[in-house]
Amino acid sequence: MLKNILTDPTWLGVIIGTLALTPQVVKLGVWSVKRWKTWRNTIPTKSAKDRAVYGKLLDQYEQYLSLMEDLIILRAQFERGSDEWTPELQQRFSETRDRVYNSLEKQGDREDDMGIFQKLDILEERTIGLGEQLKRRGKLRDRQDEIEVHRLFIGRPLPNSGGGE
Repeated sequence: MLKNILTDPTWLGVIIGTLALTPQVVKLGVWSVKRWKTWRNTIPTKSAKDRAVYGKLLDQYEQYLSLMEDLIILRAQFERGSDEWTPELQQRFSETRDRVYNSLEKQGDREDDMGIFQKLDILEERTIGLGEQLKRRGKLRDRQDEIEVHRLFIGRPLPNSGGGE
């Protein structure tokens, strides 16, 4: 039987054709695997998405800190200028400060109800590879501490007290 297959012209054509096509089939397989790996790598992983969101939250945090610094600058300009620092201005500055802190610190069960700090904490718990971004958050915390101890910053009232500064 094997002798007939090797000598039969039809089978001989099939064998030669198979041998001739084998390198092309292997090349096609290698090409397909490379394309699949490239495609798979373009789909962002959950961790990559979380790192991107974490970076955006840090950007928002930085913008809020800039706003608090701007409040200090405006108050310094009032103290140097001829305009008087009035209780109304004090109230508006305090309201702005409170909105900033609310955006940073509010707590919630749903993502829409959470502040930036809570979202950052959640992402830190579930995401790996945040090295540089964690350092950036530490620097932003230090910057916030510097802002809060500045003599012109209108601090938040302590619990059970009535005053602002």
